[in-house]
Amino acid sequence: MTFECELSLDDATVDWYKGDRVIKNSDKYEIVARGPVHRLTINDVDSKDAGEYSAVFRNKSTKANLTVEGITSIS
Repeated sequence: MTFECELSLDDATVDWYKGDRVIKNSDKYEIVARGPVHRLTINDVDSKDAGEYSAVFRNKSTKANLTVEGITSIS
């Protein structure tokens, strides 16, 4: 699953969140910025990944909800 946002600035820093938790690069999450385009990719999506995601720049944000159907988490 990939979320993408585009800003009018090439050198902006965007922070990604799931709910109120900051997301960092990891095996699960890949964050890439190329010029004004910022992407968050969620690898191996499962039901635990459902929820609200946001991209925040200078106290302004854009939000999207991820709904996961037909996949169960394996613990």
